Order: sequence, then C-alpha cells, then structure tokens
Amino acid sequence: MKFVQTLFLFLSVFFSLNSKGQSNTQNLKCDNFRKGTFENYAGEHRVVITRHSKIQVEKSDFGKSKYKITWKSECEYDIKLIKTSISFSKKNIGKSYYVKIIEIKENEYTYECILEGTSQVDKGKMKKIK
Repeated sequence: MKFVQTLFLFLSVFFSLNSKGQSNTQNLKCDNFRKGTFENYAGEHRVVITRHSKIQVEKSDFGKSKYKITWKSECEYDIKLIKTSISFSKKNIGKSYYVKIIEIKENEYTYECILEGTSQVDKGKMKKIK
C-alpha cells in the first residue's frame, strides 16, 4: 500500500511540473514581441529598442536609429532604416533588414537577420524588458 501511495505522489508531482512547462511554452508567441521595450547587445554595447506598432527606435552609445517596421507573418518582419545619427549606418538608410524569430524562451527570442542586398545571415537575441 505504501508503494502505491509513493507512486501516486511521484506521478502527481511529475505530471504537475510537466503540464506547467507545456502551458508556459504554449503561451509564448511571436505576438508577445510586437510591441515593447527590448535590449540587445552589439558586442559589449547595450542597445535599447522601443517598438511600437509601425516604428522601432534603437538607442545605444553609438547613437539613435529609427526604423519602419512591417510584420510579414506572425514571426517574420522587416525593419527599414529611415533615420540614424550613427555615422557607419548612414549608408543603410532606405534599406531593410529581414528578421525571422527562430526561438522563444521566456521573455527573450533568438532571431536571424539579413540586410537587404547581402546574403550574410546574422543571429542575435532580443530580451523584452518592458
């Protein structure tokens, strides 16, 4: 009888923990990252991103950039650079970055990004802070 009670307790705890993990994963969607304040790192430089429905503003110690954002699907979007104070980015004004969210964990997502006119795929992480 004690064995059955122990087995029941073990299975109850196991299924309880397992179902919590599943529900958290199911609640994480790309829609959660369409608006808000985020942080990203360019090497050791912190970048703070404020994203509204159609505009994204990025601030760092390099300067400030403004993008027009267009969602192509639930997890894919383009950001077109429309204004920047960063000297090495000025050559990209008018170009778009194609971004695809490839993984979501808690309040952070991993993405792949390609600058228009190039074939280089960059990967990064974006953390939602607000």
